[in-house]
Parts: sequence; C-alpha cells; structure tokens
Amino acid sequence: MRSAGEGSTRQPRTGDVFAVPTGDGRYGAVRVLATDGGDRSALFAVTPWLGDVPALDEPKLRRVLVQNRARYVDEPALVFRDGPIPSEFRYLGSIPPTEEELSIDVKGRYGGRLDVSVVNPVRWEEEYEHEGQTDVPRSPTPVRAAARGGRTRELMSEARFWELIEFLGSDDDAAFPNLESLMASLRELTPKDLELFHRRLHERLHQLDREDVARRLSRYAFGSSYFSPDHFLDVRCLVVARGRAHYESVRHGSEPVPAEDEFEELASVAERAHEQRFETPPAFTSDHACETYSNEEGWPHAPDE
Repeated sequence: MRSAGEGSTRQPRTGDVFAVPTGDGRYGAVRVLATDGGDRSALFAVTPWLGDVPALDEPKLRRVLVQNRARYVDEPALVFRDGPIPSEFRYLGSIPPTEEELSIDVKGRYGGRLDVSVVNPVRWEEEYEHEGQTDVPRSPTPVRAAARGGRTRELMSEARFWELIEFLGSDDDAAFPNLESLMASLRELTPKDLELFHRRLHERLHQLDREDVARRLSRYAFGSSYFSPDHFLDVRCLVVARGRAHYESVRHGSEPVPAEDEFEELASVAERAHEQRFETPPAFTSDHACETYSNEEGWPHAPDE
C-alpha cells in the first residue's frame, strides 16, 4: 500500500480515493468528486468507512457519509479543501463520481486547507450514535455545566464546538484564522444554538486565563513590565482558533505560548453572527467571563485592581 504523498506537490485528481488516519489507530476514507482544474481546491466526499485501510472494492467507499449529528439532518459529508495531498494520506485507487453525487448542492462547503481533519465527520457521527442522541431534536448536542448558585446552564458539546472552530482553518501556511468561513457556519444556527456556542467559547477562554499560561507567553509575558491583560485575551482567542490540539497543548503543556499574533475578533463572533442573521443584538449569558484575571483560581499572584 503506497502513500499518496508522492512528494509535497501531488494534487487531487477526480476519482482519487484515499485512506486517512483518524488519530486513534483507524482510518477513514475520502473520494475526490471534482477539482477546480488548477492547484487550489478539490471537492472531497467523506465515506462511511472507519477501520483498517480498506481495499478499493469495499462497498462503503462508493457511498457518501450521511450526517445526522447535532444540527445535521441527512446531510452528505462533502467539503472543499485546498492544497496538495498530505503525506499521511494513502492512495487506494480511483472511483469516478456518479451523476447523482455531482448534482448535490455544495454551496458554502469550504473547509480550509487539506489535512487529516477532513475525515473527522465519520468519527463525530460514531461518537454521536454512541451517545444515544440520534432520536433527539437536531441542535448542537448540549451538555450541562455547573454554574454559580447551584444552577446549571447548557453548553455546546465539545465535538460540535471544535467542529465549528475548524471552519477557521486557513488556506495558507501561516494558518491565520479565516473568520468569514466560521461566520457563515454560525449564521446557519438558531439563536439558542449561537448562545450555546458563545458559552462554550467563553468557557474555553476562561480555562486558559491562568497565571502559568500568561508566564509562558513568548512576548509580553506576565511578570514583565509589558504584560497586557487585553493582549493576553487576544492571544487566548488565537489559541482556541487554531484548534483543539493546539488548545490542549497550551492548556496542559509547559512550552512557550506563541504570542506574536492575536485574534480578538473571536471573543464576539457569536454576537456578530446573531446580529447579521437576525438583525438584532443578542442577550447571551455565560457563567464564564473571558477577561484576563476573571479565573480567580488560576491567578495566585494577580495584581490588585
């Protein structure tokens, strides 16, 4: 079985089928349904395959995964991705797209640069089914979080939150967030679902609001005369924007935290999407403030204000 990499310049071709590692020892699989004729974008169909590297005659490789988690209702897993084939992809052969597949409306299905995350939907569908959620109303699967005063508030599920954050994936090597791609996805949500996203986002930012993280900033670190609470919040926004793996490495790691860039727009992205979609400002609530020093347990040496 050969890798698809063929160097770093191999571009997708219509009909290509690839096995893609999911990060848990298994593989998903994708097919290329169309390309733009150049070196930029290709339309990928995620198949329902999940397991060992399959043979090309596996029947599931000829099907498109149907998504029914969260807000999806029988939606085919199709996405445009940019760039060459990553070295982790294993080329299996070619299966030409059908006329039915080519007739599916793919407007708005852009997912950023091509990488192994393209097969995430098949794992998320599996997780959703195992949670026993397939018969509940379609909304970003809420979970309960402890709140002040003994109350509980709903939060968007971890899987769904990070799935939305992935729309920030950039199409360049700098990996700077693509805000409009996320905004387009958020504008499809209901007001309540937008609030669930807002709460989960502020919880993630709150959890990074810690002195030990601030002391690891690569510039303007806490303890220096240049530390800025606003800068630290904007850096935390960028940490979240760069995805779950980066977020967890910062949250639990000990290495310096990149602080050369910021992404302050993320903190208010749900409010902006609400205003654009419903032409009215939201009244979102959250039990987690995201401003620097709001996480009192994380700041043993916070300055008095």
